[in-house]
Amino acid sequence: MPSLTRLLYTAACVTGLMTSHALAGAWPQEAGKTQAITTVTVSRATDEFDDNGSSRSTSRFRKESVELYGEFGIDDETTLITKIEVSNLHPEPPAQSATGFGNTEIGVRRVIWNDDDQIFSLQASALLPGRSLLTSEGTDAELRALYGYTFPLFGYPSYIDAELAYRLRTNGYKDEIRPDLTLGVRTSRNWLLLLQSLNVFSSGDGSNLAYQGRQHKLQLSAVRRLTDSVSFQFGGFATVAGSRTPAERAVIAAIWVNF
Repeated sequence: MPSLTRLLYTAACVTGLMTSHALAGAWPQEAGKTQAITTVTVSRATDEFDDNGSSRSTSRFRKESVELYGEFGIDDETTLITKIEVSNLHPEPPAQSATGFGNTEIGVRRVIWNDDDQIFSLQASALLPGRSLLTSEGTDAELRALYGYTFPLFGYPSYIDAELAYRLRTNGYKDEIRPDLTLGVRTSRNWLLLLQSLNVFSSGDGSNLAYQGRQHKLQLSAVRRLTDSVSFQFGGFATVAGSRTPAERAVIAAIWVNF
């Protein structure tokens, strides 16, 4: 597949971001309560990582996306999740721009075990196809294991959220292994700092060569509490390593609402 086409596909499909998953973490939503996160991401790339993981210049592209993520607490141990994303891709001419829905995700997370400081959950979800360029054109499925641990870091309340997901893909696309790690530090009542490692590895057999590689992103952001129910997140991420994937640089902004 031509490099530009592959770059466009990976930029759209393998956002690795799964940012909302990492923010929600292993902890359940309180029964009867809802959290909604609306995230705007603007990214650019002028380089890519080749088959051997070396950086090289490639066709420029930019991408804007809006992600709507929601959680609802069915009970104190079960959380319903949903995610919808709309993306706008702008490759370098003569390639054409593309706008449309990515995967729509619907799933359930269930607490399996917890104590005062730790929690372990499992999450299963289906990913329904949107526009063909932005998805595998079929219904994918994902199983995710999530572990959370709370602890003091230099006197500040902190937590680690470690996640490992396996995504089953259709229409000849390789499956994906997605390990994510989040460190959250609450420096005050109104500020939460987040450092995240977001990763994707293609796995198994697949006849479609649109994406067969790996992607490693680092994201740094801060969440500012505005009211008891509204917070604002801002930050950015960079693709720091990978193979057959664009070297994206991005800024993000998000509104969190709890009700």
